[in-house]
Amino acid sequence: MLLPKALKETGGIDALIHLGDICDDENELARRVNCPLYFVPGNNDWLSRAPRELTVPIAGKTVYMTHGDRFHVSYGLDRLKYRAEEQNADVAMFGHTHVPLLEMSGKPWLMNPGSLSRPYSGRSSFIVITVDDEGIWHPEVKFINFS
Repeated sequence: MLLPKALKETGGIDALIHLGDICDDENELARRVNCPLYFVPGNNDWLSRAPRELTVPIAGKTVYMTHGDRFHVSYGLDRLKYRAEEQNADVAMFGHTHVPLLEMSGKPWLMNPGSLSRPYSGRSSFIVITVDDEGIWHPEVKFINFS
């Protein structure tokens, strides 16, 4: 599991968001971190009883989270955007494509961390969001350094 390496590279976190395809017990994930955990199951999380969608306030923004498979995000993001708008979300976070994406023009912002374990882009990735003293979000796609 590359999560410990990603956590080490961040230098500490205040919350962890996992957007599905953990392919394991999400309770094990919760035991690995000492912070709030937001988790939505993916299309490979057959036994999960967690909700497929979450809308929560985080650091001054309304964040909509889903895996993305039910919105066919591999073929376009319009359905996802419409659902996030229905939730009055500032940010829509999703997975499923295993390819990182940061699109911050317009509303909602779209964020996909890619994948640590099965990156389709060729590099294991995740997103770190830093919120400054003025409440401004600074999301950045990070790649695992294997050296």
